[in-house]
Amino acid sequence: MTQSPQAGAAHQLLQVLGLAFAGADLVFEIDANGSLTYAVGAVASLTGFGNTEVLTKTWTDLVAPADQPFVGNLLEHLEPGERRGPYSVHLGEGAKTAKRGATLSLFRLPQNGGRTSCALSLARGQPRTDVLRDKRGLVPKDAFEQVVADLLGQAEREGVSARLEMVEVPGLGAAMNAMTDDAAERTLAILAGLLRAESYTGLGAAEVAPDRFALVATGPIPSRRISDKLKAASGHTLETRAVGVPMAGGGVETRLKTIRYVLDRYIESGAGASADFASAVEGAARASAHIRVAVATRANRMAYQPIVNLDGDRLHHYEALARFDDQRGPIETIRMAEEFGLIRDFDLAVVGQVAKVLANEAGGLKIAANISGASLASEGFVEALIKVVQRAGVKASRLLLEVTETARIHDIAEARGRIAALRKHGHAVCMDDFGAGSASLEYIAAFEFDFIKIDGAYVRALTAGSREATLIRHMTALCNDLGVVTIAEMVETPEVAHELKGLGVALGQGWAFGKPEPTPRWAPPPAPVKPAARRKGVVEGWG
Repeated sequence: MTQSPQAGAAHQLLQVLGLAFAGADLVFEIDANGSLTYAVGAVASLTGFGNTEVLTKTWTDLVAPADQPFVGNLLEHLEPGERRGPYSVHLGEGAKTAKRGATLSLFRLPQNGGRTSCALSLARGQPRTDVLRDKRGLVPKDAFEQVVADLLGQAEREGVSARLEMVEVPGLGAAMNAMTDDAAERTLAILAGLLRAESYTGLGAAEVAPDRFALVATGPIPSRRISDKLKAASGHTLETRAVGVPMAGGGVETRLKTIRYVLDRYIESGAGASADFASAVEGAARASAHIRVAVATRANRMAYQPIVNLDGDRLHHYEALARFDDQRGPIETIRMAEEFGLIRDFDLAVVGQVAKVLANEAGGLKIAANISGASLASEGFVEALIKVVQRAGVKASRLLLEVTETARIHDIAEARGRIAALRKHGHAVCMDDFGAGSASLEYIAAFEFDFIKIDGAYVRALTAGSREATLIRHMTALCNDLGVVTIAEMVETPEVAHELKGLGVALGQGWAFGKPEPTPRWAPPPAPVKPAARRKGVVEGWG
């Protein structure tokens, strides 16, 4: 044990604290100036100093130079009675274990004369302690996502409730522009230190957009305290706002995609939009929960809309449309499932439910189920889908598969093989929303489809002799030459159906033939007594 004379009065108290830090490799005490007054444990191996020499050092000497501004900031802002840590740091260059990761904890007792008790231990299994920080003390943005995923995994293993915190300091950039370069750099370094002090394991924050930062924390960020510290340091009033997003559960890949989604929405929300962002993230969490429940229970609310032959209003098949209980539109929810890495299992759940409906229906009823391009790109998806249909005892020819373009297909050759495998097994395959995306012509050239669904934007704007009529006529001619059957969606009046038939379109879907219903039931609509007023802008489903 190493002890300075002035620390004798606190000796007994520190022995108690030593017991509290019993798992530490080194326990030491520092005074208000950061000088060591007491040290017990692996002094030489963790510091590189002798028992007497260490008491001539400041506590920042115990850590690597890159961590010294951070630990100095910790001491400056530690309140009486407050305990902080453990934080990830690196040991000083003189230590026998130099450059090794370590954990640092601090505790300031009110009755201890302003002194602070600290515990230092070699890191055991700490993730990414080698992450680099720039001269401001911020984590590089391009490394942040993976580091955060690692930390959330660690928090889950340790039973710690961690979350992704978004911190906005409106006007920070403008205030720094009005400062000298040294003052601006110092202000940002102070903010980085404050955020690192609040971060789980002391990882720190990344600047994800101007005036906007993100970090992993175990509780709400003390916005008021950070604002006060920034004002004291810079002389500028800089109000800090923070929004926390829970991130527990899921594998590494799902966690990474969730982080990326949240960060993207945060950046897109614009300056001063923290409240709106919080509401948006809360809505996203609800939608994600709906998807997870649907995947887990293999039961999701579905609606079935008829698709008919325009020549004679004869039923051809139904499309199964996913329905969600929140206010978020189906397209947005499906895109969110793609970003969260949930879409593959969700698509299989929907296929399973549609197959079950087909198994319970007599006759030759056919239903189309939507599958995402992201699912089609997933290894093993086709084999899993075939097994789902086989377990239901349904002929593949009764289950059509409609490939949506919400997620772009990047590996064309791989997807071509998977579509071919589905068709070989007996499934007809439809390309959704032809003409809507830039990839439509690429897809129709690369893949063998049985059906093409013309995007509803052309149908809604259709009038005799219009530009849309010309485009639809040429799309239909192209598909006819390729032996592909055309479907027009959003057909809302008999007049539009008649126009589409004249342009060569084979099948139609829309309110002119029937609304989506909970069960696949259809009867030919009665002939109208007079032309019906056309509904404009109605969009049903995500197919």
